Order: sequence, then structure tokens, then C-alpha cells
Amino acid sequence: MQEIWLPIEEFPNYEVSNLGRIKSIDRYVNHWKGGLKFNKGKIRTLYNKDNKSYSYVNLVKDGKTKTFLVHRLVAKTFITNPENKENVNHINGIKTDNRVENLEWCTQKENIKHSLDNKLQILDFKGEKNNMAKLTKSDVIEIRYNYENNINFNRKEISKQYNITEHAIYCVVTYRSWKD
Repeated sequence: MQEIWLPIEEFPNYEVSNLGRIKSIDRYVNHWKGGLKFNKGKIRTLYNKDNKSYSYVNLVKDGKTKTFLVHRLVAKTFITNPENKENVNHINGIKTDNRVENLEWCTQKENIKHSLDNKLQILDFKGEKNNMAKLTKSDVIEIRYNYENNINFNRKEISKQYNITEHAIYCVVTYRSWKD
């Protein structure tokens, strides 16, 4: 596929390509010693926190830096959005593949459905699979056993031991949380 470059609307010194690349354009800028200096355009570095999340790029205008998600720049520039959908979906599920043919405008509901249908995200927030869980299943079993058998059960001490609130202990022993 031939690479096509178009200007980024809000940042006229940069262009975005249909292959998901960003570049600065050749331009003259004011030199700090006076006069003009020629800046040769170059491909910008795309950043990614863990090679699994969305790529982003930092662009500068009037001395201020702003961060943009690359897939949104590509979609805004190359894909019409007559229904004014607010999200951009990566069709193949690869968040770093920002080619225009891999992107589509969608609603948040459509984006979540695509993610679930393609097993890009699994919704199972119970027990240890919940990324906010501070307890393990064995911790819960031990806490409930001690409570039900009245063995050294002091909510304040147990909450300190497991680094959770007394209310969380109450919810565990009354089966309000960790129901399975």
C-alpha cells in the first residue's frame, strides 16, 4: 500500500500517514540567536507503555507539548465519521496497528462487544481474578473458618494482618463478598 501523508488539523507542522506514522514537516523557525533556522522534517517516535497499549505521540505547537493517541489522529484524518461516533476500534485487536484499514469509528458499546466477541477481553471479575482483590481464596477460607469456629477472631487484628478494612472482613464472613 502506498503511504499517503495529510496534515494534522490542529498541528499544522505535522502530518499523519495512512500507515499510522507521524512526521514533522520541513519548516523555518526563529532561531534563539536571531534570524531563521531550517528544520528538516522527520518521522516522530511513537511511544507505547508496554507494547500492548495504544501508541501515542507528543506534538509541539507554540512551545507547548500535547500528547495524542496515534489511532485517533489517523481516524480523524482519513476516516469519515458521519454518525459522530466517539471511539476508534482496532479491527484486528492489535492496539499498535494504526493503519487506516485496521481502524473504524464505533460507539463504546460496539467497541466492548467487538472486544468480547474476539476474546480480546474476558469479563470475570470474581475472586482473585479481580485486579483489585487483596485477598486470595485461601485467605478467605481461613478467615471464615476462624470466624465460624471462633478461633482468635478479632476483626481489627485480621484487617491489619491482611491490609484490608474491618468492613471488608465483615463482608467476607457474611458472604456479601467472595460469594463463591
